[in-house]
Order: sequence, then C-alpha cells, then structure tokens
Amino acid sequence: MDAVLVRNIKGASRNDPASNYGYQSWLAYWKKIRAVTTFLQCSNIDCPKKSIKLYGGYVQQLGILRIYITPLCADCSDKKDPFSVKFSDLINHPKPFNPDE
Repeated sequence: MDAVLVRNIKGASRNDPASNYGYQSWLAYWKKIRAVTTFLQCSNIDCPKKSIKLYGGYVQQLGILRIYITPLCADCSDKKDPFSVKFSDLINHPKPFNPDE
C-alpha cells in the first residue's frame, strides 16, 4: 500500500461545489470515477471509524500542487493536521489546478 500525506483544504467544497461539475456531491463524483456504488471506509489510514457516513473530502497531497477528492468521515474531514491515505483512494479534482487563481 502506497500511503501519502494529505491535508484538508478548508472551505474548498463550499466555494467550489460538486454541482458546478454536474454532481450531487463530491462523494458521488468519487464513486462515479472509481465505478463503485459503495465505499464503506474513511480513507484516513488511522481512522478508527471505518463504516460510517462519508463525505467527499477535498484534500491536497503535501508538496504537490494538485487537488484531490477522497472519501472521509466527518471527523477526518475536519482534521487540521496532515494525515495518511492510500494514494489509490485519491481522485483528481475535475478542474485542473491553476496556481495563478
């Protein structure tokens, strides 16, 4: 398993909602891209809450200027410190990152 460190991007999903891209939620976008109907696990490797309500977390891999979406529980989507996820759980945000924006 290739783990990577990510950090939450606070307020990003509120300022850039999934509906702007034709999706009901960021989790719906993640499921469509991954071609899965269920994903019952928070992507945070150290999360003890594996089978609860999930959200499409808006994260950035440390040291990489790219935005990803990954399933996170409410507690992990509020984390302020970096945490580890499996790289395979990360899906590119549909909009290419533009550092000048």
